Amino acid sequence: MLCDDVLLHLAQTPDEASNDFLPLPIRHHLATCLSCQAEQVHYRRVHRELQSLKTITVLPDERLLDDILDSVRPPATVIQLRPSRRRAYVSGIAAAATAGAAGAIVLVSKLSSKGQRLAG
Repeated sequence: MLCDDVLLHLAQTPDEASNDFLPLPIRHHLATCLSCQAEQVHYRRVHRELQSLKTITVLPDERLLDDILDSVRPPATVIQLRPSRRRAYVSGIAAAATAGAAGAIVLVSKLSSKGQRLAG
């Protein structure tokens, strides 16, 4: 078995399990290769350090979320459009006139269709 194969296996399983759970060819190689033994110790030490980090709690700064959101979203600009009163009055009158004209057209078409049915 080559050292690269053993190191790949050790990198994938760096837990504290004893060598009894390793495949037999890897156990034989580790028994004779000092370099791979040192790597195994290194992986186990890194794994222990990572496990100890699980218990550490780091509280973020209170402004962190605001800072992140400010950097992600573009700055907002508020534009308030205030149409002049004259324009609003003219628009309202035009809308009322259009509605009145549409109502008159509907009324005339209904009356004319009733007249045609009565005559026919």
